[in-house]
Amino acid sequence: MASPVPSEVVEKCLSCTSCSKLLQEPKLLPDCLHRICKHCLENLIRASPTKSFLCLTCGTEYVVPDNGVDGFKTDFLIREMIDSLQNEPPPQRNNQKNPSGMSSSALDASTSKLGTAHLPSEGNTNLSSKTDQYPDETTELQEECVLIIEPIKTGNWVICGITSNSHGQIVLTGRVHTKRSFIMVMDVQGSVSQRLELEGDPRSTWSNMRVCDFFSESLVATACLSGQVGIYNISDSAYNSRNMRDVLSAWPGSRYICSIAADKAKSKILVGTKYRGGSGRHILVFDGELQFLHTLVLPEIVQYTGDMVVHNDNLLVCDKKTRRGFIFTMDQSREKIVSVNEFTKPHRLCSYAIASVCIYTGNPYLLWAGVVKGQKGQHDRRIVRYSSDGSELQEEQAVDKNAFIMCSSKSDGIERIHVAAEHSGKVCTLAALPDDHDYLEPNDPGYEKMDPADRDTNTAPKYVNLSYVRK
Repeated sequence: MASPVPSEVVEKCLSCTSCSKLLQEPKLLPDCLHRICKHCLENLIRASPTKSFLCLTCGTEYVVPDNGVDGFKTDFLIREMIDSLQNEPPPQRNNQKNPSGMSSSALDASTSKLGTAHLPSEGNTNLSSKTDQYPDETTELQEECVLIIEPIKTGNWVICGITSNSHGQIVLTGRVHTKRSFIMVMDVQGSVSQRLELEGDPRSTWSNMRVCDFFSESLVATACLSGQVGIYNISDSAYNSRNMRDVLSAWPGSRYICSIAADKAKSKILVGTKYRGGSGRHILVFDGELQFLHTLVLPEIVQYTGDMVVHNDNLLVCDKKTRRGFIFTMDQSREKIVSVNEFTKPHRLCSYAIASVCIYTGNPYLLWAGVVKGQKGQHDRRIVRYSSDGSELQEEQAVDKNAFIMCSSKSDGIERIHVAAEHSGKVCTLAALPDDHDYLEPNDPGYEKMDPADRDTNTAPKYVNLSYVRK
């Protein structure tokens, strides 16, 4: 029987992105599927000088319907869950320690959200063709580590970006509150080594949601919604930045940054931008010194450049407005698009929103959010593996329903996918064991006959559950 999720974890998942209290008359934003109190949404709409507003969590833009806040659907399922939570007495906590040193309640909290994903290992290329385009058997991508990160938590604290290098260092970026953002560096065990809070541009009215991508092994390219692009050096904690108003001759208040991707092969930084109520297909290209080079304009099929990644000469883009994913082939100068392919949407979901993209074992992986077909009101998020051109869905697996952003890395000879939840502060690391990894337990037949030298390399897969609590 599944263990109960602690009430404090539930409350975090059911809290309003604006007031940080339990949702009251929760309204569902249709594209990104985030929720906000009805009265908070009314205040957000009232404060907007135009007939549009941005989601406080992810920055997705919405046009206000003619009937105002009533044009957004009420999430009755979440409302019923909150009513049940408020009417039931709190459960008794079991603080008995387990061998890992965590209380059983903390362990339940860390393992109940992001379950083991079944995704392919690098050697699994023999995929049969099925009518529904999904093979019956998959290679298990094991859950290595679940971390609950609570470093600088405030009511509006969210994770907006995640990236990792080959040394096993993970960088998280996001928003502390409307006018302040953060950069945090940790390892795959959850040990935080660096933490930096940054003030936003006082001239901007946009929220300081910060995104990131490793530019080199020690340099992280990062940018804020408010119009700031910078490079953070994890070797000495130095941070250099430039504001768009100082870079471009014209940076109107209606324009904001929505994504960033490092082109390591060309030593360039690509910054996705959008105009309020207008185009979201202009990508600003910078060099490693943050000198502006030129603008890469995507085809008109793109309306909102969300999460993106550069792989060889390809730019993989999540369009948060049209809820579509694209593979754009760029020329060598990165000044124009040569060709385009579109990712096929998962067949098992409807009312899609596309969240994130990464490259793992040479294949594109997309994180989709949507409603499960035939299960009205049942929201789901899935990581999907694609063929190199994006046309064939090869494998998929449901993940945590709060999963928001992901990245991939390779260290110690193992490729990993790191998935971060936006509000709960939870980060899950997933990795596939090598195909030739034969591990014997001490009580397995043949263990006693092993050569002592072979026992030293007979390492078990690493599954660690850790909780990092603010000191």
